Amino acid sequence: DLIYFAKEAVIAKEGSDSFMLMTNGEIHRRDTKDGNLSIIRFSSYVFDLSAFMPAASGAFLFPTDRTTAYLLKPEAKDALFLKSPQLYAAELHKRATQWTYPVVFTLIALSFAGMARSHRGARVNVTMVALSIALLVRWMGLFFENMSEKNAAGELGLYLVPLIASAVAIWSLRRQRRLRLHTLSNSISDWIGRAYAPV
Repeated sequence: DLIYFAKEAVIAKEGSDSFMLMTNGEIHRRDTKDGNLSIIRFSSYVFDLSAFMPAASGAFLFPTDRTTAYLLKPEAKDALFLKSPQLYAAELHKRATQWTYPVVFTLIALSFAGMARSHRGARVNVTMVALSIALLVRWMGLFFENMSEKNAAGELGLYLVPLIASAVAIWSLRRQRRLRLHTLSNSISDWIGRAYAPV
């Protein structure tokens, strides 16, 4: 084991290589077999930092950091793509479906907002149910997002979750509208009947 001590140190670069220039220090070298420690004092010492630099040039980017255009056509020499191509496909499908959740949540809120409420406690209960359903829908979406990174079958779930949730919310809205129209029609009929009823 080697341990370097120095009172002063400066890092310098020459081309693509980096060096550390240390002055007035010591090198402690311990033998791992017998534990003996030897100390070497120096007035100046140059340490090559190139061994600690990454071999590959440029920053390493995950699929989440890539542009959509890159995900559609990754580079053939991309090491991560060659190792796990499903990660790129999963990220692409995530981006194609994540924008739908604000729409889904809005439809869920509207479907519950139109329900009849007789008192304040009922309004609170309806709000909690709507919030619970929205959280459940998002949890299912996250489940299939994680699944799609390992299995292509999960990609279908990414589309089915918001599609089914939206369809159910729209069906609920249409049903409430029909009920309101039916109630309004009955009210008008009753009013007309009372207005023209014989005295």
